[in-house]
Amino acid sequence: MAAASNFLHVIRSYLSPAPALPPEALALSTHFRAHGIDVEPRSLKPTKPGVAAVFDLRIPKYPLSILVLSCADAGTAERFLYDGGDRSRAFPRKNGRLVMYLPYWEEEDGLTASVIGAFESFQAEGSIGKEPAGP
Repeated sequence: MAAASNFLHVIRSYLSPAPALPPEALALSTHFRAHGIDVEPRSLKPTKPGVAAVFDLRIPKYPLSILVLSCADAGTAERFLYDGGDRSRAFPRKNGRLVMYLPYWEEEDGLTASVIGAFESFQAEGSIGKEPAGP
């Protein structure tokens, strides 16, 4: 019986809509636009413990998204910088409680450095004294 209940919970969770965008998604989008990078935020469902929100920033006419995790705290964000997979190729960066990934991006595409710079210059909650992270 417990297995059936768990299965129904998984199905309901999968079918439920993504949550509303967190305030930091809107603030980060505004910050990117101020740096000349036009983005549209889209909420995604958080599936990992310690992640309060997940959103991506889509750049018009660009095939790849910017993925951002909003973690419960800076320690959790630090953990997600190095949490498995081929993260070094996704240019992981931490800014306060936020972690940004650029999956499948290339360093030479002319946009990667601008996106990283905009993210690192964002004044995220809990970002005082932050250090740029990455490979």
